[in-house]
Amino acid sequence: MNWTSIIGKEYAERCHVSSLKKINHKNVLTVYCSDASLFELSYSTLEIKEKINGFFLRNVVDIIKFKKLLQT
Repeated sequence: MNWTSIIGKEYAERCHVSSLKKINHKNVLTVYCSDASLFELSYSTLEIKEKINGFFLRNVVDIIKFKKLLQT
């Protein structure tokens, strides 16, 4: 998947895809982000979902969940 072209270089450096799972007949994409990016990207959920599904030319993602990236 071309993650950088979907969410942009700035966000691609601070966020990464964790998993894509089917939960209750819905494809759920889990994305981990730094604190600063978490809220910004959550407002673009619909746009990101449309870009991902457009990239694959089919409905791959139904729901996107953003989670805080824990630093160790």
